[in-house]
Amino acid sequence: MASNLRRYVAFYTFFLIFILFLAIVFLLDAARQQDENRTAKMESDSYLLSEWIRDSFVATEYLLMNLVSHTKTEHFIDAYTDPEKYREEVEHLDIIRSASPHIASAGIVDENGILSFSSNMDGKDISGTDFFRKMQEDPWRTSYISQYFDPAPGKQFILHGIRLEMEKPAFAVFFLEVSFFEEWLNRLEYDGSTGIYVLDAAGNVVSRTDGAGQPDGEASAYIRESGGNLNEMQTLMFDRMYCTQKIPEIEFFILFEHPHLNPASSMFIPILLVTIGLSTCFSLATITLRSILKQIRIRHQLENTSFELETIFDNSMVAILFIDGSRIIRRCNSRFSDLIGYASPDEAVGHSVAELHISKESFMEFGKYYNEAMPVNGIVSLEWKLKKLDGTHIWASIIGKAVDKSIPPDPKKGFIWIAEDVTEKKKMTEELKLANAELESFFSNMTVGVLVLREGRRIYRANDKLAEILGYDSAEDLIGQSARMLHVSTEMYEDFGERYYKTLSFKDVIQVEYQLKKKDGDSIWVTASGKALDPTEPPDLNKGAVWMFDDISARKEAEQKLVELATTDPLTGLLNRRNFMESGEREMAIHKRHGRPLSALMVDIDHFKSINDNFG
Repeated sequence: MASNLRRYVAFYTFFLIFILFLAIVFLLDAARQQDENRTAKMESDSYLLSEWIRDSFVATEYLLMNLVSHTKTEHFIDAYTDPEKYREEVEHLDIIRSASPHIASAGIVDENGILSFSSNMDGKDISGTDFFRKMQEDPWRTSYISQYFDPAPGKQFILHGIRLEMEKPAFAVFFLEVSFFEEWLNRLEYDGSTGIYVLDAAGNVVSRTDGAGQPDGEASAYIRESGGNLNEMQTLMFDRMYCTQKIPEIEFFILFEHPHLNPASSMFIPILLVTIGLSTCFSLATITLRSILKQIRIRHQLENTSFELETIFDNSMVAILFIDGSRIIRRCNSRFSDLIGYASPDEAVGHSVAELHISKESFMEFGKYYNEAMPVNGIVSLEWKLKKLDGTHIWASIIGKAVDKSIPPDPKKGFIWIAEDVTEKKKMTEELKLANAELESFFSNMTVGVLVLREGRRIYRANDKLAEILGYDSAEDLIGQSARMLHVSTEMYEDFGERYYKTLSFKDVIQVEYQLKKKDGDSIWVTASGKALDPTEPPDLNKGAVWMFDDISARKEAEQKLVELATTDPLTGLLNRRNFMESGEREMAIHKRHGRPLSALMVDIDHFKSINDNFG
């Protein structure tokens, strides 16, 4: 009986403990679920809030960019020495400042940290601020945002500034009210137990929600220890939980702080400790097993990666070698041994790179060059003449990189060199340079004007002969201009494009006699020959067309004189008998063909014989 009672008591005791355990697990799970829901909401809201604030700073930066553009105007530059223009510029900055209710002041900070062009803070010294220190330390930094406490009114501001493009360091700045943040913080709906803060990179409070006290010291410490590099963080403490979010492109953070939901049970702590202990043992065993499996997997990955790298090294199309700090070859691939003339890569190992140079002076000059360039960024790139084992010389494109990644690198750890034979390329380059020089000489000394048009019939190149024909001082006066300036009128320019320029798409060469306009406005007759530069069929005229112009004004003038001599009387300037008869026959033919009326009028001038007798 007692034995059965003990069994019943033990059973029910175990059952009650089990029920109690399930109840506490249920409470823990409910609390966990509520914490997860609240954490998810805080994560979502922190991201949303960071985007709101970021967009507000973008709008403020847009106003700053307008101010930066204005500082480049002549009126603003003159304001430094003209009091009246200075007053006008101060008023202009007030107009820009009034575009946002959160901008308390605006101005220009000089290289000494003194504020100017401000209507309410002129002469303020901000040289001791974090903003001024950051912008002075890093000359490449274009903008920065930081806190600023003004002791005179005892007021906190957000200092937002952009670097100006001036000879001396200067910055355009806005002093933003802290309400700039509070307006967004108070938009979120949370009870009084949740504190929402804006912290800087040092963990200092910039702004907070209404009724929120100081954040927990540990939360600020996390941001301080991160050095401002924290991107997103969730930290769960025993009685508090935090959620932080970095504001994009700004060194400020959003911090949510809220207490945990604790189950109301006196057995919570003991059962939680036991559960944690068992979970810890299981977790340690799991972690250990995972660690062993991870090490095995990493070892296999390293072996595969090593095999891949060896394959790339041995089969690379460029020469690769490793040299130590004494400039001795310690390893190379077969491409390098083939390039220099070694029988195998092993034969090259142990040799000094001095043997690769054509002379001792070349070796010393090369060493001086990379000793000066390597400490700057750890890499050197150049073309250098090397010597093969058979004594022949080759040009090689060489890229060297230090093994040590620190700046400046430690030369004792060695260098990796990559070399490629560019002898033929170098030879072709020199030949191209010579050919280009010949073409340039031919282009410049041609006896006809040459014009190259590209996109939109814009003048890309012209020679001096064309400038001489058209009356310009030099060909530079034509380059970059529209071909419209060479035509007598806009109508003729458009007609030429339709009739001749577009014809180049389906015709190899076009030759036409045409009138161009000179610099002084006079017209000149030329023979124009054009050809598209694109060799494809049909050619793309946007890639250009070349036109050659030969001055035929003298020939045209002579032809006109011959026509006049053949058709007019030299004394009176009237049509001669031959031209009169040709015109009459032409009109008679038109009359017969179309049936149009035709009349002939004969005029007899009295005493005209005396004029003929006296004047011929």
